Amino acid sequence: MTEDVIAQIPRCTPLKTSRNRRGNVLLKYDHDEGTRVLKLYRGRGTLLRDILSNLSHRVLERKTGTLPGSRRATELRHLKSWSRRGFDVFRHFEAPLPEGIEPPALWLEYCPGHTLARTLRDPETPLEEKLDLVTRLASESCPRHGIALAERDIHLVQEHATAKHILVAGDRLITFDFEGGFLPGFSIREALAQELGGTLRSLAKFGGALRDVLHDAFIEGYEDRAMLRTIVAWGVHGGGIYRRVRRWYDRHRRPENTKAGSLERVLAVLA
Repeated sequence: MTEDVIAQIPRCTPLKTSRNRRGNVLLKYDHDEGTRVLKLYRGRGTLLRDILSNLSHRVLERKTGTLPGSRRATELRHLKSWSRRGFDVFRHFEAPLPEGIEPPALWLEYCPGHTLARTLRDPETPLEEKLDLVTRLASESCPRHGIALAERDIHLVQEHATAKHILVAGDRLITFDFEGGFLPGFSIREALAQELGGTLRSLAKFGGALRDVLHDAFIEGYEDRAMLRTIVAWGVHGGGIYRRVRRWYDRHRRPENTKAGSLERVLAVLA
């Protein structure tokens, strides 16, 4: 959806538009019950490319589909699972779509803020504030990981974990971007190792020279050290074929600042 089309829709302001009619669109909408965000799920490339990507995700990576309708369904399942357990995500709403808007789409809470990644990169933000946010992130992640393991709920794991997908909004830390997920039956331990690897790598990436102290802050905030050690150790030493392939892919795709490297640093501290 292009900006000229959006301009014809009353009571809405574009937050994110698509390029060449590809990619998602986010609209800030003045709904009768307050300001909300309307997320429109759209294809990411040509139809053939989207179909091949969808097949690769499902068959090779054992992840949920990448077609627009599948991404919308995956996100909604995660939002429901997280919010039901009290973990902070954007609230979602059931309401008709505005005239002229085609599904798939999802109404979400409008919540101004900035990402954790931006905070970590900001030289004006005091170190104490950065450490506090990372400690809080860990303290809120720990019980969620415990429930995911106990109940084998794959929807409590974020497939694309990064500081870019944590919104700092006042006293809230809101996790977002749940378009991708792992298929039912996927190893919970493997999924959590991937999530922790992504989180720790992003702390190193956006924290720069603060990498080690941010990792220490995460360890400090993660109450169940035994569970953390188990998940991290699997990420570093797990011998399954899938885990070996993930480590190989990670190291060859990113020679520096890898998920495996971040997990190894944390495991060394926990040893």
